[in-house]
Parts: sequence; C-alpha cells; structure tokens
Amino acid sequence: MRCPIEHTDSQVVDSLSGYLYEVSVKNGSLRVQDDLGRSHYVDFDMSGNRFDLVRDLIGQRVVVHGTIWSEPGHQDRFRALNLSPAQSLPQDQFFEFDVQVVLRQIRPIQSVSDLRIDDFDEKEAELFWNAITK
Repeated sequence: MRCPIEHTDSQVVDSLSGYLYEVSVKNGSLRVQDDLGRSHYVDFDMSGNRFDLVRDLIGQRVVVHGTIWSEPGHQDRFRALNLSPAQSLPQDQFFEFDVQVVLRQIRPIQSVSDLRIDDFDEKEAELFWNAITK
C-alpha cells in the first residue's frame, strides 16, 4: 500500500508496504508486492551492511520510505531511502468467511425470477449500468 507524504520537484516522498519477494544484488533493486497484489520495483543502495538488512527481510512484510517517480510509458519506480520490517496483517479478520456454512444455506434456483431484486431503485440501476459499461 502506498501512502504519499509530500511532493518535491518531480518526485513524491512516499511510503510503500508489502511483501519483499525479490532482491537483485547486481542491480540494487527489490520487488515488493503490496496488499492488493501489485508488484513495485524499488531501487535500494545495498552497500555496506545494508545488504544484511535486506537479506533478513526477504519473505517478510516491509515498509519502504523513499521517493517515487514516473516516466511516460514506464511503470512507476521507487527509490528507497529506508527499509524496515512491517507489522503482519491480521489475517484472521480478513478470512472469517466460512464457505461450508454458506454452501449449506444455499437453496436451488427454480427460475430466473428467483434472482430478481425487488427493491432496486432507478438510481441504483443507473449506477450499476454505469459501472458495468464504462
């Protein structure tokens, strides 16, 4: 997840949190997958003992602070100034949905009219139509 902090000339001071899943020592780059599943390229100086920091964080949730910039026709790049461990997401709160319980409550559909929504007003219909056609 990206959280813009402030703008500079052509870059934005930003933070990014997600799963650190790839490191290229040769290129000095990382790849972080945010909570929505998007991959972000991160440039990070791994000189000195900074590589040890990165190595210990591979496969973990991290927070990256730095700057992000865009170039036309290219994916946004992130230049990290700082990398630190992040708190894990509370998975039990996201995955309380019990599929087996729902499947036991489902009744067979006898006709298409069983799928009708009676209290669907004109405004909701318009919003729905705009959402699926644009």
